[in-house]
Amino acid sequence: MKKTVQIKYGREDYVSVEIPEENLVGIFKPKNGKPIIDEEQAIQKALDKPIGVSSLKELVRGKKSVAIAITDASRPNIEKKNITINN
Repeated sequence: MKKTVQIKYGREDYVSVEIPEENLVGIFKPKNGKPIIDEEQAIQKALDKPIGVSSLKELVRGKKSVAIAITDASRPNIEKKNITINN
């Protein structure tokens, strides 16, 4: 048997997807968090203390260079943010 799931597409649209129930682990929605006031501070905090993984600083230790690219048309243009990370 299949379950129809609505997935947000873009800012206001949704796409219906049919998924076999045996392949569907669950439908997860984000918790409503506090609004971010200082974007650069929030990004730096996420890089310094990510949830469930090592910090970016630890992951890149010993590497010569690193590039991080993020793009997602359904979110505000965060790619305009540049942060310098010094080891």
